[in-house]
Amino acid sequence: MDPEELAELARLLARPLDELSDEDLIRAVRLADADRDAAKERVGRLVAALYQRERLSWPQLGEQTGIPFGTAHGLARPYIQRDESP
Repeated sequence: MDPEELAELARLLARPLDELSDEDLIRAVRLADADRDAAKERVGRLVAALYQRERLSWPQLGEQTGIPFGTAHGLARPYIQRDESP
């Protein structure tokens, strides 16, 4: 997510919701949704990096991060480097 968009979302969320116009609320929803997607990617990359250090199992990762290990695995799977050598 673009830093300017993140700052805009923070400004919108800092205001009382009943003071926001419909357009402001719609913009905040769109920005928050984009941030949710970006956050899932960030979490996936971070969990993959932890897993690839080969110090923690999936259950241990779940215990240490507070993310259920099945969820952690699902988020990390696209970012796990696989050895493609024969």
